[in-house]
Amino acid sequence: MKPPHEFKVMCVRECLPEPSKADTPDQAVAYWRANIPQADWFDPAKEVFVVLALNARKRILGHNLVAIGSLDTVSVAPREVFRPILAIAGHSVILAHSHPSGDPSPSDADLL
Repeated sequence: MKPPHEFKVMCVRECLPEPSKADTPDQAVAYWRANIPQADWFDPAKEVFVVLALNARKRILGHNLVAIGSLDTVSVAPREVFRPILAIAGHSVILAHSHPSGDPSPSDADLL
């Protein structure tokens, strides 16, 4: 029998004192800047893919690191994206990833 899998969805109360609203891109970016670069696993030289779980009122319940990539690529499987959202009973999601170059404009791969 396989051992059960364990998942950690970081709750907002572990990041910010108040739940953040994320109904605009600017609010999602503000949450990212306040939480993701300070994480132990964050490496500014590698792309990271993070999912933000939201409740029905578009308040961020928490975030989960899905994958760490290389300088210009990060590979993600849908199963890994949605598993933590289901675990926390999220209503909606924001998918986000970093660009180590510092240029936030979408790359050709981002548009596919």
